[in-house]
Amino acid sequence: MAQQHADHRVQFRPAMTYRTIWVNLLVLFFLAATVTVIILNRQQVKLNEVERIQQQFEVGTILLQLSENTMHLHQLLLHQPQETLLLTPEIVAEWERISQSIEEHLIVLLAGREAVAIPLLPTAEVDRYRTSWQQVDQILRANTTQQLLTPIMRELAAPLREMEQANAALLRALQTTINREQVLSVERARVYRTLFFCVMILFLALVVWTLHVFRQFTQNHQAMAAELQVSERRHRALLDTIPDVVLRRTRDGYYTDFKPAVAFGRFMPSSDFIGKHVSEILSPAIAAASIEAANRALETGEMQRYEYRMANRLTGIMTDYEARVTPSGEDEVQVIVRDITEEKLRNEQQHQAQKLESLGVLAGGIAHDFN
Repeated sequence: MAQQHADHRVQFRPAMTYRTIWVNLLVLFFLAATVTVIILNRQQVKLNEVERIQQQFEVGTILLQLSENTMHLHQLLLHQPQETLLLTPEIVAEWERISQSIEEHLIVLLAGREAVAIPLLPTAEVDRYRTSWQQVDQILRANTTQQLLTPIMRELAAPLREMEQANAALLRALQTTINREQVLSVERARVYRTLFFCVMILFLALVVWTLHVFRQFTQNHQAMAAELQVSERRHRALLDTIPDVVLRRTRDGYYTDFKPAVAFGRFMPSSDFIGKHVSEILSPAIAAASIEAANRALETGEMQRYEYRMANRLTGIMTDYEARVTPSGEDEVQVIVRDITEEKLRNEQQHQAQKLESLGVLAGGIAHDFN
């Protein structure tokens, strides 16, 4: 029972090792894929951050241009003595330049906001700046026929102040967004770095463990192979001491292994039998008996015995043989063939001697009766 348990353990451990190695390889593949995804995702995040930084720079440039245009409006309309503020051609040209610049920058901001390309600025402040600018534009265009700007100065002061305040609020919002993005970028980098190192540590640990398991498996496999070789040599030596022919064949009659008799080992190579069918070696009647005995042995699981007589392959002398067939697998049998010629001859001689002895006793009895 202990030997059976040991054999079961020897057969079970390689299967467990195979499963362990395959599971480790699958986990390693999964971890490698995870590392690849992390790296690619990190690169994509970096690209998105660069895109947002470029976007923030563009928005900041637009807001600075709007702030500069607002300052130019102050210089043009409010920061000069009122008695000299006339709608001269120079003032009109400067006004048109400022107006066109503000309109272009507002179009960029509004188009970006609608396309969700610039989600950096509060909508209310953008609308506030646009509304204030529209008021200033309407006031000035409605009074282009006046020679003096003094009557509309009070009217322009409030929307210009609103433009300044809205522009300042937009700049503060942009700065807040930039600061928040910087904090998020640092936090994302820390998370990715931590995740990457954790996965890499796990990956390397699993690689080391897999190599250890593989090395142990290789050592066990080599030890088992050495044990099998020793066992095979032992069994081969044991078989070589048997004077009989030992062969193995399939259910349908093809030889798979052959061990000749000790006396004729050099004259009966295995190649003369292995791979051949019984009908190529034996006569049809003997081959049929051999196949029938093999089928009975496989069906019943018990040894089958039959005798036959044929010419010896080496000497050509008619020889008597006894074949014993035992199952050696699901569809394979082992056959031990023994030369029983001398044994049958001795039995025949013994039988003849017994007959002669019986005749002598009978003759003695008859002679005694005659006397």
